[in-house]
Amino acid sequence: MHTRYVVSMDGSDVELRIGQPLPGILSQLAQTVGTENAGLAVITACNPYSTPTPEDQNQARQAVLATLLGWHDAWDVFAAEGISEDGGWSEPSFLVVGIERVMAESIGRCFQQNAVVFALPGGLPELRCCI
Repeated sequence: MHTRYVVSMDGSDVELRIGQPLPGILSQLAQTVGTENAGLAVITACNPYSTPTPEDQNQARQAVLATLLGWHDAWDVFAAEGISEDGGWSEPSFLVVGIERVMAESIGRCFQQNAVVFALPGGLPELRCCI
């Protein structure tokens, strides 16, 4: 399944795809992170281990993730959504700028995700296994 990740930024949507260069504004944001190991990640707390989960439980999980991500002053967090190519599936997510790969994977693991999306500045977004 091919998924596109749509990030809401400054009133417009920016699309990120696995294996494709970061769009201009995301590339610029990734360049500002300040450390060589940090980049950007797309993380969700919904549907643990890809198991369809009731909406109220997904909303509660996303609220906990939003709180966790908000505690870290060095990260910029934006609303995002993973959307299947055919539009038959979507999942609320967050784009986290300034996060290190290991931390992104750890957070994904804590929220029982199979994978997170991660990209270093100048790199291509890739799925990183969390299990």
